[in-house]
Amino acid sequence: MPSFNQIILIGHMTRDIELRHTPSGSPVGDFGLAVNRNWKDKDDNRQTETCFIDVTVWGTQAENAKQFLGKGRAVMIVGHLRQDTWEDKSTGAKRSKHKVVAERLIYLPESKERKAADVKDP
Repeated sequence: MPSFNQIILIGHMTRDIELRHTPSGSPVGDFGLAVNRNWKDKDDNRQTETCFIDVTVWGTQAENAKQFLGKGRAVMIVGHLRQDTWEDKSTGAKRSKHKVVAERLIYLPESKERKAADVKDP
């Protein structure tokens, strides 16, 4: 049976990238992404739902992202879903969690409002 695993997300980083290296020396970075979904309810009131997603990025992209991106920055991610599984140390129960592995990380321009807020008076 055929299968397809690709995801495209646009959102804002919820934390700075945590960069580490594997034992073989490969750089890997982890960060959070907040993605909003907006709609109007039956009474025509605007509603927003925020989804918080863990993202992993590898290699040179991880190093560049650590250097140029930070909390609050808008990014686009093209990647795939991966399920991590582990055993809870305190209870021994099996646990699992989905995360996104970024294959492409695209830096989006900052909004004018954000740039204006970052300008400091002399």
